[in-house]
Amino acid sequence: MINRRKNKGVKTKISALFLTAFIVSTQLNAQEITVPYAKAVLDTNAIVIGQQVKMHLEVTVKNNEKLTWIYPENLAEGVEVVSRTPIDTIFEAQQQIFRQTLFVTSFDSGFYALEPLRFPYHIEGDTTTYFTQIPSTWLEVATVEVDTAQAFYDIKPLMTAPLTWREILTYAAWILGILIVVGGIAWLVRYLIKKYRKKKEQVVLPPKPKIPPYVTALEELEALRLKKLWQVDKVKEYYSELTDIVREYIEAQFGVQAVEMTTDEILYGLKNIGINEQAMGKLSNTLQTADLVKFAKATPHALENDTVLSYSVDFVQETKIQLLNNNNEPQNTTP
Repeated sequence: MINRRKNKGVKTKISALFLTAFIVSTQLNAQEITVPYAKAVLDTNAIVIGQQVKMHLEVTVKNNEKLTWIYPENLAEGVEVVSRTPIDTIFEAQQQIFRQTLFVTSFDSGFYALEPLRFPYHIEGDTTTYFTQIPSTWLEVATVEVDTAQAFYDIKPLMTAPLTWREILTYAAWILGILIVVGGIAWLVRYLIKKYRKKKEQVVLPPKPKIPPYVTALEELEALRLKKLWQVDKVKEYYSELTDIVREYIEAQFGVQAVEMTTDEILYGLKNIGINEQAMGKLSNTLQTADLVKFAKATPHALENDTVLSYSVDFVQETKIQLLNNNNEPQNTTP
């Protein structure tokens, strides 16, 4: 059994010597070619499982040659590229030098022949693709020797690290933030409840007193006078607004649907209300004059235009006084 292991070890070393001799001869032949050329150098050719080794790549091309860099993930079956440095480029008078370092490892023991790396490049003015190649090299990966004579021990439990000031301040900031949020929510809930109760207990104010129809009518008649419509040849518009004010006053004051009635219907509807004849005469004159302007295209004199507005004001004032007197009269009571 021991002889077999020794023979196997001797064969492995002999194979390594032959492979090294082959690689060295290949590299020597490659060095005879000036430019372009490529080379790779390992910091060491022997590592243990999981250990990383640096592999330095260098490719040199002429200034009129454009190199395409390759990025291998594996150099052989079982040999991985863990990471790589950025490409370092050096420009010289006649050539360009590209360098990169690969970090290589393996998780399986054995003797590995690393694959050659081929870098394509193009010569300026030539569409042909050329290659410069890094020769193959070898890497030996050994297992970690275990001393079986030593006793085995259980895995130690996890150790609890003491809190740092930074961690304490972080926890304190979190706790303070949570307290602020909770306090804000509590304040908002209390505010909404208080507002709801206050709104519920709020006293309902009585509605504003309604403006009497005669007040509205007198204000609108004064506003119509200030517009001076008939003075700027808007006679028909002047009479339309005037009769609208009067009709709305009659409807609101006496309950007669004057807005939809003709002049005769309005006068008939007010007949039994008790308005004095003088006020009824002024109303009749105003409405009839307005009908002539709106429907017969009559053109009243300036004096008539002023008169109908004055008659309308007088009608509102006299019916207002009469209405107030009727409201203030004491009612007759029988004992």
